[in-house]
Amino acid sequence: MAAVIVMMRVFSGFGSLSGAGLFCWEKDVLEEKDLRENLFFVMRQYHMDQLYQYIPAGMSPEELSPFFEAASREDVDVYLLTGAPEWAFDETGGKLRQALWQADDIRQRASGGDAVKGVMADVEPYLLEDWEDDPEAIMRSYVASMKTARQAADDSGLFLYACIPYYYDALDLTAFLNDLIQNGCHGVAVMNYYRDHEADHLSFECGLAKMYKKPLINIYELQEPGKYGLTEKNTYYSLGMKKVWESYRQLKRSLPFSGLSYAIHDYRALLEVEKIE
Repeated sequence: MAAVIVMMRVFSGFGSLSGAGLFCWEKDVLEEKDLRENLFFVMRQYHMDQLYQYIPAGMSPEELSPFFEAASREDVDVYLLTGAPEWAFDETGGKLRQALWQADDIRQRASGGDAVKGVMADVEPYLLEDWEDDPEAIMRSYVASMKTARQAADDSGLFLYACIPYYYDALDLTAFLNDLIQNGCHGVAVMNYYRDHEADHLSFECGLAKMYKKPLINIYELQEPGKYGLTEKNTYYSLGMKKVWESYRQLKRSLPFSGLSYAIHDYRALLEVEKIE
């Protein structure tokens, strides 16, 4: 009950920002009923209807049925959250295609599998040790892998998101970014982790999304400074969701695009920042 009181007080007065998404790396929500119910309760209170959820490859559709039944009841669209930097080296998109096969298998065999909509590909090739030596070669391979995966997604009727940082254009990788958004995904999610400069850093990607008629997600970071090299300027950890909503409203004014939405990274940080028990 305490969690309900906290959340209702925090959310009250900020109106309905519908269509938001949430990243969740927590495996336990797939297995434990109480944790699963809390996840969907939080999503409901914060008007989130898109969930980017990590799902281990070893879990069977039957094991996952209670989770997806709950997602279906809550009208939450679920995208399998997966990826690793080294996947960029495989131009055949092997690991990405495996993730799409996993999503399709869950969709077909799990009870409530209709909640599965696609895959959120969080590859992040710029984390590779070789990145500084030849970023163009790595981007070329990465985009090729995403284009192959996009074709596999088309064949199975699944939606493929590309999760990218905000600075590819600042690194003069615009040709690769253009190819990625046009041909390597159905939508793009930008890790726009630089507070108060969201519109500046999203403008190029927004232009491409408009041109190619692709949905665009602005991701806000809530994790604590110091984790994964995050600084105060990269996260809303000390400011909370009120400031996220203010930022998003300003972003919508600065970049008027009907395909723009926002997401929060991540569920565990949201609980911590908003003091949800």
